[in-house]
Amino acid sequence: MSRFDLRKIVIQTLFECDFKGKFDLENIQSILIRNFENEPVVPFAETLALGVLAKKDVLDAVISKAAPEWPVEKIDISDRNILRLGMWEMMFPNESGTPQRVAINEAIELAHAFSGDKSAKFVNGVLGNVLKDLQENK
Repeated sequence: MSRFDLRKIVIQTLFECDFKGKFDLENIQSILIRNFENEPVVPFAETLALGVLAKKDVLDAVISKAAPEWPVEKIDISDRNILRLGMWEMMFPNESGTPQRVAINEAIELAHAFSGDKSAKFVNGVLGNVLKDLQENK
C-alpha cells in the first residue's frame, strides 16, 4: 500500500472522529483497525493519526492564524482534517519522516481526491502560508 493510500485511510479516520465529535485515542484506534479491514494497522498510518490527535489543538491554532477569515469549525470537515494532517507532517518532520514540500503536495492530492479543485487551492494556500511562517521562524 502506498503512503498516499495510507494517508487516505488516515483522512477517513480523522473525518469520522471529527464528524462524531470524538477525537480520542480509543476512537481513533478502533476506526483505524476497522478502516484497515481488520488487517494489522500500518505503523506509518498510526503515527500520522496519533500525531494529529496529540497536536490537534496546536494544529487548529495554526489553521486559525494561517486562514483567519475561515474559523476552523466552519471549514469543510474533509478540508479541516487534510489541513491538520498536512500541517502535522510539515511541523513535525522528524516524527512523520516527510519533507515539508511533499507534505503539501500530498495534502493537495488528498483535497483533490476528497473535495475537488476549489478545496485543493484552499489547502495549497493555507499550507503555503504555514510553510512560509515555518521557514521565517527557523
